[in-house]
Amino acid sequence: MLGYYINKLTPPPFFNKAILEINQEIENKKFKNFLASVDKFKKEFYNWLRRKFGDSGAKILLLKITNLLVAKYEYFHRHAYVLSYPAGLKIDPTYGCNLRCPGCRYSNPENKPWILENLSMQDYKKFIDEYGPYAIRADLFGGGEPLLNSLLPEFIKIATRYLIETHISTNFSFKNPNIEKLILSNLYFLTLSIDGASEEAYSIYRRGGNFNLVIENIKQMVNAKKRLSYNTPILEWQFLVFQHNKHEVKNAKKLARKLGVDQLYAKSASYWGWDDPSISIDPTFKDEEVFYRSWWKLEDKEHYLNKLLSDLNSKVIERHFSRSWTERYEQAKERFIDDYTSDKTNPTCEWLYRGILMEPGGNIKPCCERGNIFYSSLESISSNSVNAHELFNSNSYILSRIYFSNDEAYKKKYKKCVKDDAKSLCPACYPPGGDKFNKADISTIETINYLDQFAIFSKESKDFLACW
Repeated sequence: MLGYYINKLTPPPFFNKAILEINQEIENKKFKNFLASVDKFKKEFYNWLRRKFGDSGAKILLLKITNLLVAKYEYFHRHAYVLSYPAGLKIDPTYGCNLRCPGCRYSNPENKPWILENLSMQDYKKFIDEYGPYAIRADLFGGGEPLLNSLLPEFIKIATRYLIETHISTNFSFKNPNIEKLILSNLYFLTLSIDGASEEAYSIYRRGGNFNLVIENIKQMVNAKKRLSYNTPILEWQFLVFQHNKHEVKNAKKLARKLGVDQLYAKSASYWGWDDPSISIDPTFKDEEVFYRSWWKLEDKEHYLNKLLSDLNSKVIERHFSRSWTERYEQAKERFIDDYTSDKTNPTCEWLYRGILMEPGGNIKPCCERGNIFYSSLESISSNSVNAHELFNSNSYILSRIYFSNDEAYKKKYKKCVKDDAKSLCPACYPPGGDKFNKADISTIETINYLDQFAIFSKESKDFLACW
């Protein structure tokens, strides 16, 4: 254990001041000049951060800080082509699932493409080696059951070598679910989907699951964490509340505490009556969160952060760190000549600047949900001819950014109005011109909490980096 975190170097006052000054340049400074300021910050504070977090720790932290600044500039000016990288990664390890829950497209055995395909190590490595050094959080789950991909613990371990907080959601209804490997992978957060406090209530929705097996696996996970002296993963019991199980929420709270789960989240379920009329929701239920353990004590921060800092992928980090933002701009500046920027007051989708989704087959989607009108031209990480970062600037991404934020540019380039395509847009989004486009996989509070663990950021600089 290197103990970098224990090095209590007080941040120089001009460190946070420099972040605030760069933030103030976002609105009016030309992009190239703004990038020069970001590069100056990166150079100026490298040696100080190296003394605190080690060489690779300093480099990857500066990559993440400067990326947030560049991304915020590009979001503010509604760039269609971007130099920055997404801070939130959504990686779907598999299309398959061992359960048959009503309304779930991944659990329908007739949808064969959803069942058969798992994410390969080759595709994952190409993706994470490009996006990992800049990311803050990675959700390694989608609609399927992530534990069906036997490579999952390795995926998580590789992600943590880029100082990323990892999260998976599982039904946990498995015999021998690689509990020790999951813990040793440094998985940060584990959501357990358990909609009941008895087999009778649980099995109504989680069809094919085994409630008693899930409970036994939780016991093994809690015991293994104690035996290995690990505070992670944080264990969250997620309870979807329906009419048939709402009476068991109280018992679930008691059972969660007894088992040693860290927190419980009881949330109102979505409507699945179209698939099974016997499953009905309770529209009166108000979501509840219960915390059983105070997470992020100083010793917990130290322990977790030091584990990650001691095993960073220095070779890949150095490759990214060696390239200045100005150099990146010069290499791509012809892409900005025809870029369709728009006024910051125009509504847009935050996900298009802060998130990216990779499917099990390696396809990259510009949407956090099912899809939008630009899905017909998806690109894949598997293609040898594709530069991995250019997938964040694929035709689908660029069209989506223009579509949301600049109606005039969209009409000029595509000879039609945005509203002509609105009916084909992903139903999770609001039509262009609305005021609720703040969908992002990495939230403001998650970014603030991530930055907080390093104990070098002022409240103001954390807010500026996280709040867009």
